[in-house]
Amino acid sequence: MKKLTVFCLKKRAGIFRLDNPDPKAVRQLACLYLVVATISRVHRMPVNAIMDRRRGRKKVSEARQLSQYICHISFQQSYADIGKSFKRDRTSVAHACQQVENMRDSGHFDLATDCLEWGVLSLARSLGMVQEEDL
Repeated sequence: MKKLTVFCLKKRAGIFRLDNPDPKAVRQLACLYLVVATISRVHRMPVNAIMDRRRGRKKVSEARQLSQYICHISFQQSYADIGKSFKRDRTSVAHACQQVENMRDSGHFDLATDCLEWGVLSLARSLGMVQEEDL
């Protein structure tokens, strides 16, 4: 839990200090944090490694790509919005989503990805972050 607290105190959390924050932006940021925190727990790596600007090892880059893919597929976030959050270009996010789609050809990876998508979405619904009509 300590790593998530440190992550939230970074400059990206500055949206919460605004007088009238945009509800859509707050929702997107909350969904991003939910996805990244879940992927970091599943892959047993720190959140900071996934959100790091550098490429990192293969395991870290695959976790980052999976996080970007779930943000795009489960929460319908645009490549540009995801790119801003991860400090990447929208074309890099599109490439990450394509890589995950290619990895889904493996039966085990496909099942694991489906379970992650379902789990993150059900948690977001239970927290009131998204509604059925939002998806």
